[in-house]
Parts: sequence; C-alpha cells; structure tokens
Amino acid sequence: MAEPKPPISPEVDLRNFKFMPLDVARLADSDLTLTISPEAFRAAVLLWGKSWHQVPAGSLPNNDQALARLAQTDPLIFKDIRDDALHGFYLCSDDRLYHSLIVEKAKEAWDGKERYRKAARKRWKDKKKTNDATHVKLNENLDKTSMHARPQREGEGPKKEDPPLTPPAGVSGDEDKQPGDDDLSIPNQFHVATRRLVNGFLEHREKLWPADPRLTAPRTTLDSQARAFIEQGLTAQDALAVLLPAMSREATKGKAPPNSLSAFGHTLQDATAKQSGNGPRAKTHWSDSPSPVADAAELKLIKGIYGEHWEDEARARGLI
Repeated sequence: MAEPKPPISPEVDLRNFKFMPLDVARLADSDLTLTISPEAFRAAVLLWGKSWHQVPAGSLPNNDQALARLAQTDPLIFKDIRDDALHGFYLCSDDRLYHSLIVEKAKEAWDGKERYRKAARKRWKDKKKTNDATHVKLNENLDKTSMHARPQREGEGPKKEDPPLTPPAGVSGDEDKQPGDDDLSIPNQFHVATRRLVNGFLEHREKLWPADPRLTAPRTTLDSQARAFIEQGLTAQDALAVLLPAMSREATKGKAPPNSLSAFGHTLQDATAKQSGNGPRAKTHWSDSPSPVADAAELKLIKGIYGEHWEDEARARGLI
C-alpha cells in the first residue's frame, strides 16, 4: 500500500517560532500518559518539540539514529521505546514521519505568519506612499518660502559663490549633466554649488560604505539641505572640506552610513559661521525668522518626516 502524501506544505518553516502550542486538555485525556514508560514519555515530548522546528514543521526524519539523537536518548534504549516515543507519528510518501496534531498547530501558526507578512507589506507600501507625498509637499513649501531670503546680518561679509564651471574646449558641458539639473526649484545662482556639494557627499559615502544596502534620502531632500547651506554663504568647496573628514571619522568609528546632510548639520553650521566671521551661530526661536508663518509650516513638515531627528534637519535649513 502506497504511503500517504505529506499533510503539510514542504515550505512551512517555523524555526523562528520559539514557542509551540500545547493542547493540555487533549494531552491529559490521552492514553499516552498511562500506557508508556516515563523514559518513552520523555522522548515523545522531546520529539514533539523537535518536530516543530523541522522543515516542514510537524515532521521528523525516518532514521532511528537521528531520532535517538533528537530524543536525547541512547540508540540502544531508543530501539526499545521507539514505538511509544513515536506515538501519533505516521510515515508519508516523502519518507518522513508526521504527527497530525502538531501539523494542525503548525498550519495555524504558518497561516498567522503569512497574514502578518501581507499586512507588513501593505503597511510598508502605504507608508512609502505617505512619505513620498510628504516629500513633494515639503519641497513645494520650500519653493514658496525660498523667496524669503534671510537679510544680511550686521558684521557679515558678502556671500561667496562658486565660480561657474567652464567646460574644456571641444566639450559641450552636457556630458556631466545629472538627473534633476533642470529643476527650476533650485535658484540658478546656487545650482552648481548645490549639485557639487550633494555629489561630493554621495560619492564619499559610497567610497566609505561600499555596497551598503541602506538608502539615502531622496535627491530632492539632499538638494534642499545643500541649498540651505549654500544660501547662507557657504561654498561647496568649504562645505566638502569639513564634511568629508567628518564622514571619514564616522566610518572609522564603525558608525552607520548617513542618509542625508542633516547628520552633519552642526559641522556645516559651524563652517558657515566661521566663514562669515561670526563664530558659532546662536540658537534662535523660529519666531525670530523674517517669515515666521512660513517657517512654522516648514518645521511642522520636517517634524513629520524626520521624527526625533527633526532638530538636525531644521538646523541644517537655518530654521533654529
């Protein structure tokens, strides 16, 4: 007579489930507790637990030496108690032993695991859509508030700007064109410096943390962060002069790769203040800004995106 097919899918893997449900009432009412020896009962319980973490769950190998090892019993002793220890198990066509009750519990656990995976994937997709929409809204708001330029403070020198890039003879200049170069949300006078700062950050990040799977913030966010420093008078060359060594120090310490320029907001703010000759910038309240209503809206958006790190991002944008 042919052996029956396995009662559970071969992909059911519960090795990351530390706990196995135990039907106490069915165990207490079972004849197993009355008809077998204590040694056989001990081996049976151990084999139940071991079968939970086999693949597929609820099964055991059809090999006496392997079974004795799983039951933590001497092979010679296991031969005498084998039938009692394997009470409830039956052989299937894949040459493995299955226990109906354990298979039943394994199916319930696997179904719950699959439901959790589907829900987690849906939450991730929904969160991604929300974050993408928030990033778009933030950058729309930045475009509107960029017209409120910070007035020059007393004692500040004129703002420095990067000289325009002149392509060599015979080169049109389009070869180095990057996605987003035609983005009109970045003022023309800051366009080259912004791109140079962001590209320098991304290239050095890849050099220090090669092939790291963690993603950076969207390019639009990096551009906005870089622009905030450039508009305060910091040149791309001076920004990279302090940014790249700071990134190298973080890599040497074994830190995770930064996902945006806001991770080095303090460093870049100090460089900005040093360049203007004013020393470290004093912390101010958002209401001291030339446009407190617009800045308050921007702060609200930043808090929603960056969570507990919102202060670094707001500081990088010069809002606090």
